[in-house]
Amino acid sequence: MIPIPIDGLSQGEHIVKIELYNANHTGTGVYDEVTVNVTGLITCNDTPFPESWSVKQLESESLPYPSVYTFAKYDFDGDGLKDIVTGSWWYKIRESVSGDWVRNDIGENFGNVVHVYDFDDDGNYDLLGTALGVAPDNLYESEVLLWAKGDGDGNFTIFNNIPAGNTGYSEPFVAGLAGGVFSTGGPYQMAINWNGAESTEAPVQMLTPSSNPTQGTWSLVDISQDGESSGEDIQAGDIDRDGDLDLFQGINWLRNNGNGDFEIFDTGITYVSTPDRAQLADFDRDGDLDAVVGQLGFGGTGNNQENLLV
Repeated sequence: MIPIPIDGLSQGEHIVKIELYNANHTGTGVYDEVTVNVTGLITCNDTPFPESWSVKQLESESLPYPSVYTFAKYDFDGDGLKDIVTGSWWYKIRESVSGDWVRNDIGENFGNVVHVYDFDDDGNYDLLGTALGVAPDNLYESEVLLWAKGDGDGNFTIFNNIPAGNTGYSEPFVAGLAGGVFSTGGPYQMAINWNGAESTEAPVQMLTPSSNPTQGTWSLVDISQDGESSGEDIQAGDIDRDGDLDLFQGINWLRNNGNGDFEIFDTGITYVSTPDRAQLADFDRDGDLDAVVGQLGFGGTGNNQENLLV
């Protein structure tokens, strides 16, 4: 089904009439009416960009090791306020953003959070992550997956019933993850790209929780051929508009053919350095997905600059 974009609607309720037309563009009289309630309007560049920002530093000194991901839109303790989770810690806001934040450990051996989702469908956010690596310099490097079950009060119980990855790379961690329902009526799944996979030719993998996530072993299977992973970011979206989620990873995209079968297509995007972060969205509002892709280190030292290609 091809989406029909409707522009120019003001905020509020509207009745949209959709009529079936003949091939000669004459009406048939067969139509339906759809009630649309516009609750918010898309605006761009209407609000002046702030001339100054205030910075709130949550820590007085550096954390023990790098945190690969930071998520700041989930409430882990049920107080109605957004918390922050990164690495092996989550931060609770006291009264205001500019006030004190309290750091809490997620749990024993939990090293780096990579995804937030309610895996057991109990109404509380859970965490997917990797275990702590080898101290002292490689604590953030790990192929061992684990998850933390949240109780809604800010407490987590660690479960180790997930297979480990096997990339063979010297600096392993989850470089990209895209979660979603990839088959009609299917379970929530997560496509994973491992750092360095483009060098070791490790494949893209799909992680599926067991029917009871706290029991049984989760499934971790390859969904691409060797050498087809970018080793960087991965995004999910219905690229070919056939009703199911495909996968986009900058240099290529994987079409979802159903039943766990994915077919790869090159995007034509090439960079001097490594294509890195990516984002899918309908930027020009024409009904199909567009992409923005960054690259690492171009014009900078190491990974301290990222250029974008749309």
